[in-house]
Amino acid sequence: MKKLIWLLLFPIVILLTGCPPNPVSCGKGQLDFEPPSFVLSTAYTSPGFLYNNGNGLAVVLDSITYQSGLHGFNHSDILNAAPHPFGTNQIIRMNNTVLSFDLKQYTRNVEFEYLDQGGTINLSAHGSANMYIGNIGAMPSTLISNGVTVTKSNVTVLTNPQGVRVAEKGVITLKFNSDIGGMTIGGQELFLDNFCFN
Repeated sequence: MKKLIWLLLFPIVILLTGCPPNPVSCGKGQLDFEPPSFVLSTAYTSPGFLYNNGNGLAVVLDSITYQSGLHGFNHSDILNAAPHPFGTNQIIRMNNTVLSFDLKQYTRNVEFEYLDQGGTINLSAHGSANMYIGNIGAMPSTLISNGVTVTKSNVTVLTNPQGVRVAEKGVITLKFNSDIGGMTIGGQELFLDNFCFN
């Protein structure tokens, strides 16, 4: 009887929340921009080291690459709110910056939440070659970067009262049949949160 009740409730939980009741644990680490590693209102105004969990996951803040091939760097901030509902507690805002990840060995899956307000994004995995440089709205729902499958899901397009697109939010997932090794994600007006590594 308990199994029958669970089978009936499971689809309802997914329908209401969009997620299974027991999400996969982040066996290779996670990054959610919370204290004590990240302090609210911290501004990062130059490229350099951002985070190391002491267990094989390291993150560096770096310059963005524009579609012209030129590079730029403005700043990144730790915030507790975005211009649109997004993330959990503290988040990071990328303003013409990127995060470059050195992932723990044997990491094959990465998932994170994004909110993009336009402009150029950078996204690559398993090396910096073949980086996606462009608008996230124009990015295909599935693409391959150096053998890594990158998918966008749970995408919501946000508009102003006049119906003009002002932002997009969703989840990006990277999957590989071997060690991803590293990845880069950033943008001109991009918010990120809840990275999970497996």
